[in-house]
Amino acid sequence: MYRASVSRWTHVSWLEVLRQRRIYLPQCGWYTRLMADLYQCTPNFSEGRNSTRLEQIIESGRAAAAPLQGEVRDWSYDGDHNRSVVTFLGTASAVEAAALATASTAMQLLDLRTHEGVHPRTGVLDVLPFTPLRGAGRNDAVELAHRVGRRLANELELAVNYYGWAARPGRPESLPLLRKLIIGAQEPLAPDEGPLPTAWAGRVLVSARGPLVACNMNIAGTRQSGLHRIVRRLRRERDAVGELAGVRALALYLPRRDTWQVSMNLTQPHDMTLPGLFAYLNRCAAEEGATVVETEIIGLIPESTLNGASPREVCWTNFNERQVLRGF
Repeated sequence: MYRASVSRWTHVSWLEVLRQRRIYLPQCGWYTRLMADLYQCTPNFSEGRNSTRLEQIIESGRAAAAPLQGEVRDWSYDGDHNRSVVTFLGTASAVEAAALATASTAMQLLDLRTHEGVHPRTGVLDVLPFTPLRGAGRNDAVELAHRVGRRLANELELAVNYYGWAARPGRPESLPLLRKLIIGAQEPLAPDEGPLPTAWAGRVLVSARGPLVACNMNIAGTRQSGLHRIVRRLRRERDAVGELAGVRALALYLPRRDTWQVSMNLTQPHDMTLPGLFAYLNRCAAEEGATVVETEIIGLIPESTLNGASPREVCWTNFNERQVLRGF
């Protein structure tokens, strides 16, 4: 709660306006004082084909978050990945409530034993990252991630592993490495919290981290060998080429769309630009006789990463204004 020598009634009135309208204005300094904290929570679920199930999961999170100054800012799903990504914005208590509610609903509706998709996954609720945006820092986000992880383990009996800032000492911080130690190992890594994973629910990977942008670029005119050459080049040059700072990439074939995709996580979105990355991949694709035909942003993207580019300039065909984090 904001504290000052001026009238408390005045500030409570404005706070109630913000609560009722659920207005988020991160670029305004007085917003930070009125609302103690603002987090982004982006759970990924292993379901991208059954819209009815997804609506139930999302609605459970919305109902839990709304009374605590939270909202569903964006959500999307894909049948080839068979995966959905939901973005909540709100206070620590709001995103915590949303995470627990959606996890509970997902466990009731989804079954990993019957799941098929091109995206790697470890659980019905696959990853659960928390990102502090305003009024909170790294330590606050780690505390939140660990608190939610303990509740998932104790209340829902889910196996939990931490990564990113929340990783336990001596345990892997990198999500790709953590997946490898869980999915590809003969003796998978033990959970950090909770029981051993069940076959139907798997385990959830919980994180505290800085901003991350999930970006897919679909490429026409290439074959599997050409796409893998593009991805290998991207990985090889990402430390030397400014447009590639912190980019992680996978080469995927999408059978439902009959197209190849470079699926990327931009782990340093403030140190690169989307137009620069788009131009780089187009150059690489042109050398393979191909071209980037579509860019997809999954979840939110900081305004600074767009660097003033219009959606058309980067082939962002499903652009939604609510996906842009203004003031960041």
